[in-house]
Amino acid sequence: MSDLPQQPPQSPKSKPSKVTLMKATNLAFEFGFIFALPLVAFGYLGKYLDKKYGTHFIVLIAIILAILSSSFWFYRRISSIVKDLNNSK
Repeated sequence: MSDLPQQPPQSPKSKPSKVTLMKATNLAFEFGFIFALPLVAFGYLGKYLDKKYGTHFIVLIAIILAILSSSFWFYRRISSIVKDLNNSK
């Protein structure tokens, strides 16, 4: 017999599980939703108010509010994900 230590057979690289892939896909769609929903809602509201009052700046204010709310919503979602990851360790 040989004097070399026996190594266990190596398994082929495992593919990501379907659950992990589904979570990642869900998270990607959720982040898209987080940014798209406020932009569309505030954008249309600003456009409507601009048309109603004959102004041209309300839509800009509405878009700035949408960006701020999306950023806050995104931050809260990332914070909860990090908290869940820290608790699972």
